[in-house]
Amino acid sequence: MRFLKKLTGFLMYVVVLGTIGYAVYYLIDLHNNPAKYGWTEADPMQGYKKLLIVGIIAVVVIIALGICRALITKKMKELGISNLSKKDIKAGIVWKARRRNAIGLPWTLTVYLLDQDRLYVRNGLLNSREDEVRLYRIVDMILRRTLWQKIVRMGTIHCESSDTTLKSFDLKNIRHSREVKAMLAKLIDESRIRNKVYSAEPVTGGSHGPGQPFPDLDRTDADGNGIPDVFENEAP
Repeated sequence: MRFLKKLTGFLMYVVVLGTIGYAVYYLIDLHNNPAKYGWTEADPMQGYKKLLIVGIIAVVVIIALGICRALITKKMKELGISNLSKKDIKAGIVWKARRRNAIGLPWTLTVYLLDQDRLYVRNGLLNSREDEVRLYRIVDMILRRTLWQKIVRMGTIHCESSDTTLKSFDLKNIRHSREVKAMLAKLIDESRIRNKVYSAEPVTGGSHGPGQPFPDLDRTDADGNGIPDVFENEAP
């Protein structure tokens, strides 16, 4: 299921980039050889008919792939399959999300990862960079949602930390932002307890006291949104 979901996403990338590349090549070739495409001053649109047909086919294919991806996601929710890969689960990752662009598509090179002790921010493809912050160093969080973000169902979590590298940073344009904020707040409280950091005010009321170790995390994700149900069910 995860493979099929990744495959449909990859094919959407390929179709979009391939269509853009073909359009650029077509327009350059049309400019250099207008007669090849039947372009005349009397009927200038004649030369663009083939490009228009390719564009329509590309849109239909992208919509079809989007529908397939949505159906796969729905099936994963029904089966209780997490979006996390086996490798991420083995590494202790409890949440992973890619920063989305302005229209809500995960077509960026920024990835956020969260385990029980650290929050990671990865950027880049060929030249990549990974920053991390210990959870107990995060002292405050603010959820911000513009009107447009509400329309496309996204949000931005602003974090204030005492980390010397990241300092203040944002988890930008992520889905399920309220649930992620509640999950992050609980993990921050638990990290402070484990590391005996009591100087800062707790981000939430906290469900465990000192001396109570954080239990092995149940990663059951019945709705398949990438957030373990144990956090969603306890969210205030």
